[in-house]
Amino acid sequence: MRAFSIASCPLQNGSIAGSRVFLADGRAGRRIDRVKQGTMTFPVERYPPQRISAWRARVPIAFGPGRLTISRVFILCHPDRERTVSSASAIGTLSNPTRWRACSMEIISLHPFDPEIARRYVAALTGEAPPDPSWGEWWNAGLVEARENARSGAEPAINTLTLGLAWALGSHHPSFMHEGFGLTVWEARVDRGVGMLLRPPSRLFTDAGLDVTTARNMPIRLDLQSGLMGGAYIPARLVANVEEIMEARFDRTVRRLAEAGYDPLSTMSLLTEAVAFARQHGLGLYEAMDAVGPDGQAWGNMRVIQPDAKRFGKEFRQRVALAQKPPKVQGARLLDRVFRRHTSPSTPTMNGHNADGTEGR
Repeated sequence: MRAFSIASCPLQNGSIAGSRVFLADGRAGRRIDRVKQGTMTFPVERYPPQRISAWRARVPIAFGPGRLTISRVFILCHPDRERTVSSASAIGTLSNPTRWRACSMEIISLHPFDPEIARRYVAALTGEAPPDPSWGEWWNAGLVEARENARSGAEPAINTLTLGLAWALGSHHPSFMHEGFGLTVWEARVDRGVGMLLRPPSRLFTDAGLDVTTARNMPIRLDLQSGLMGGAYIPARLVANVEEIMEARFDRTVRRLAEAGYDPLSTMSLLTEAVAFARQHGLGLYEAMDAVGPDGQAWGNMRVIQPDAKRFGKEFRQRVALAQKPPKVQGARLLDRVFRRHTSPSTPTMNGHNADGTEGR
């Protein structure tokens, strides 16, 4: 286990460098963000995560027998911004574990949802039809195998099926990515009311022709601790309702985004773009986690749109800025005048002194 500080240089086997690095083992992955320098004893790979089986083989060797005993690699962040890669089983080797906190840096993407693409995806999984030619870079026999394992409730297999749909959708329409924000997070941390418009992925998979037994094993939302997976979706018929909610609750949403630690401008701009695209094309929206890379890397012809408030006019940016200001209190000026009148120098306080510290009469 090694700690390292922050810069930027090319990635090489045996070293960690570059703006973002993805580490993964058998079940989930976590990135090390903005790594400057430092050497590890095992090779690392750039996103995308299809080489996950190779990483799984190398990581236990690198840490030694017994050092990596669980399915997840954690990135721990020290208050001084140093980074260390560790497994939970090795956390006790840190000098002061109580001062460290687990860091989660999920990349969540929104994919315009076309039911016809979902039907073609499920047909390819079941062998009823060949996969779309545009899926060639990411489609493999592992997806068909995952479908078989998903019937028994195997979580990695289920997550693989839901993730594959995101790639299928992304092969035909642009994907809108944001760090740590999607439909699940919107409902959980910003606006509970949005949950009325979200639907579990099991419903869309069942409608697309997947057997009910497999579909029922799917989670209803993203699990932010599980890594690669698909999550909830908004049907096309409800996208207009989402736009109405966003407009009616714009100021409140901006303030809650800021309170939750998100950049309101980039988040609102990307969300607005994604919803507008879906409505204009008569599509829904489907969320996925780590379906695209942290810098917009993606499979084949997938087009990834990242947050950029510059695509919006000055009026939108000003509206977001104004919404972040605390609301004015009704009657504040009147209360201020009354308060000043009662604390003027001519009015002694209860202890016999004026507000300016002089003795009262």
